[in-house]
Amino acid sequence: MKPPVYPETAVKNRTEGTVYVRASIGADGKVTAASVDHVVPENAAGALGQSAVDAVKTWTFEPARSHGKVVAGDVLVPILFAMHEKSEPPAPEKGALDTITIRGDLKH
Repeated sequence: MKPPVYPETAVKNRTEGTVYVRASIGADGKVTAASVDHVVPENAAGALGQSAVDAVKTWTFEPARSHGKVVAGDVLVPILFAMHEKSEPPAPEKGALDTITIRGDLKH
């Protein structure tokens, strides 16, 4: 999985937030569509949303199963953009995957 890139302008402005990406996953595990579901705080959406969506679109997931057969499905992917290691991940949301943290204070 290629991680999202912390946008340079967001690093410069010290913008932090959690982007929730809604991804549609095909039966082959590939992302067929992805978009920003919501962002906390909302004012971070413009700075961080596209980077999160762009990364998720390149990922491959373990497809869902129903009655033993692989099926297409949707998943909610939380991505925390944090400027320092003490940033707290958000409380888990029902149906969301584990939070992925991207640090903006580390050299890439």
